[in-house]
Amino acid sequence: MISNASVEDFKDICGALRRRAAETTHKVCLNEKQNAAARGMLSSSTAVHAVDRAAAETFFSFAGESFEALKAMNDAEPTDDGGARRDQLRALLEAQIAELASAVIGARNQHRRTSGLQNQSLIEDRFHEVVERAVAEFKGRIGLAATARGNRPTPSPAVIHSPTFHGSVANYQAGDHNTATVMQSGTQVSAAEAKAALDLLIQALGQASHIAPSQRSEVIEVLEQVKVEADKERPNRRSVGGLVGGVRDVLEGLQAAPGAWDTVRTWCDFIATSVT
Repeated sequence: MISNASVEDFKDICGALRRRAAETTHKVCLNEKQNAAARGMLSSSTAVHAVDRAAAETFFSFAGESFEALKAMNDAEPTDDGGARRDQLRALLEAQIAELASAVIGARNQHRRTSGLQNQSLIEDRFHEVVERAVAEFKGRIGLAATARGNRPTPSPAVIHSPTFHGSVANYQAGDHNTATVMQSGTQVSAAEAKAALDLLIQALGQASHIAPSQRSEVIEVLEQVKVEADKERPNRRSVGGLVGGVRDVLEGLQAAPGAWDTVRTWCDFIATSVT
């Protein structure tokens, strides 16, 4: 199980995220109201729907950050019981997403009460559907991450080398017969290359008998979602980062397609620094 100290750290991170989410919600909702006022539509249902949509997008973005914080905690804590870890992580994430949703809804409601618009209670509020989708998606992804971590063998003790260099070096490798790979940050990988690599990973997963069928199908579904983003002119870097991060442990251990994984990882790094 995860230590109480780590759980409290995670909750502190989520508390800060909720405060930032509320502030961001106020800003984006105010912007939508100003746009509606400029068009003479401030007292319309269209304005309310625009506020709802802006708040929902903000919520999902910060829900992704909560997931990444939980993923970091999972990576940092050792475990010998993947099933118990999976249940604990999913319960923690669901509780924090619910609190995040409450904070965003509270901020949004202040802007939803637009003066002059009658019977706002009759305007459909679909925010709860966004929350349900977020809970389902991120619980599934953290479940995969926990399962993958439980399946990894215990690493060998690390050997620490402390060399001294007098001048610049391109790379360094310690020990006999070792090799080094040097990757430059910002390397450009096209969407077509990324999709081809994703297809290779999907094919390799289909043949990976050491991975449970249910886990294979879940990871393949995630990779199909990443392919959808790769087809877009401006992929959502948060979505891509979260999707790939959730299955990273499985893909890194997929020896049948090591080059494909490197390509996808490099593409993710590239869009993270080049797509706004």
